[in-house]
Amino acid sequence: MVFQLLQFNTYYSILKGSPFILKVGNILTEFALQKLVINTIKSMSWKGSTDGKSILKVENPSIQYLVHQEEGKFLCSCGFSRAFKLPCEHVLSFLSEKKQEDQILGYIDIRWRNSIQIPKEDSVSNELKKIIEEKGKIEEMNDQDVQHVENSL
Repeated sequence: MVFQLLQFNTYYSILKGSPFILKVGNILTEFALQKLVINTIKSMSWKGSTDGKSILKVENPSIQYLVHQEEGKFLCSCGFSRAFKLPCEHVLSFLSEKKQEDQILGYIDIRWRNSIQIPKEDSVSNELKKIIEEKGKIEEMNDQDVQHVENSL
């Protein structure tokens, strides 16, 4: 555990000025930041294939993963991104090669952010507002009924 912490601190000091960390480092949970830093370091050992459909290990090109684009996002066959809802080292490598580091936030699930912000026009927040308003009206009507009964006594 201590070794992992020292390793993370070393990696973080190297990467704190990288586009990925600058973009999202201050809004991620500790776990997500650790995974992002480690995967960013690992991403440096991968390169895109000439056909642009897979990513190859630099020191051993026989190791490769398929990366494809779906709905404007890179998806990898390794499974890390699907499991953790964070970008894997292969996707990070692709984002760097394609100069799309600023798209990193789209690869990080909301659960990994320090604070969750709901857009003003979000349907969930609108429904919550309606429920609160209706509850207030019901309580107001109940207060009026109680007052009417008290007055009649």
